Amino acid sequence: MNAVGNVHLARGELTHARKSYLKAAANFSRDREAPIVANIQTNLGFVEFRSGNLKKADCCFSLAARNQKMRNNLQGEITSGIMLARVRLARGQVLPAIEKLLEVERQLSQLAASPDRREIQAIVAWAYELLGQTVVSDQYWKKVEEAVTEAVTPPAEFMIRLFKALHTLIRGELSSAEEQFAETAGFGRTSKLQAADVAVA
Repeated sequence: MNAVGNVHLARGELTHARKSYLKAAANFSRDREAPIVANIQTNLGFVEFRSGNLKKADCCFSLAARNQKMRNNLQGEITSGIMLARVRLARGQVLPAIEKLLEVERQLSQLAASPDRREIQAIVAWAYELLGQTVVSDQYWKKVEEAVTEAVTPPAEFMIRLFKALHTLIRGELSSAEEQFAETAGFGRTSKLQAADVAVA
């Protein structure tokens, strides 16, 4: 049922995906340490996030991160942690989001290479911008720009560009921000990204 849910999720059929994941979760509920449970929780988190049910998404990703940690699955814990931070940012919980992002950044440093690092740093930069801590925000943008040669996925590149445009806008540089938003939209069209790939809430 988890695989069926994945098909529905990929098609954007969120109601069907949720039903499939919940059925799959019921089959494994007696063994909380089963590897599949954490994956189902993560998948349910994506469904709730894309549906706009941020409180439920927070719960799903929190449980998934905890289970991934119990399994010593660092990559899984990082994935759940990134999404948990994005959910909390979308809910206006900026400080908890930053705490989670910094934890994820430390975890990423344990990996030889990760395509997620630049995206995380861009989100951290934006979160600090929202808090009015412009100096710290600029420090993180510098990290993002210094690592510009690191390969990232198209959705991650889109998000980095979007946060940069928002950063420029909030600084009052309207013409530059307009240019950056246009470039970001163009990149999204060229890369044929779906809305679900780059949803922030």
